[in-house]
Amino acid sequence: MLHYIKQEIIRDLEAQVNAGVNAATLPIQPPFCEKSPTPWWDAQADVSLLVGTYKHGYEQYDSMRLDPTLCFLARFGSLDKQEPLSEMASLEANGDELDKAQSISKNEGILD
Repeated sequence: MLHYIKQEIIRDLEAQVNAGVNAATLPIQPPFCEKSPTPWWDAQADVSLLVGTYKHGYEQYDSMRLDPTLCFLARFGSLDKQEPLSEMASLEANGDELDKAQSISKNEGILD
């Protein structure tokens, strides 16, 4: 999915996105959807979600919410400090688990 977002949606805007240009000013046209997931959701939220997924990764909602170039921080404010720390700890734990799995696989001759 990240490849699709980069190649089909962000395309020539990659330098602007990486430079921190506000997502609302980018000429990205999100696909039409008949029903929004929540009443406050609009095209700007779609663009911010697409740009945020490109910048921060899939399902990194706390990071997206804290990004001032996306609409979520202005709409909802910052998070409790403990929430992003919890997300980062979860990511580190998942990374540790992946490292352990790769180590076990190498020891068992599965990965070379």
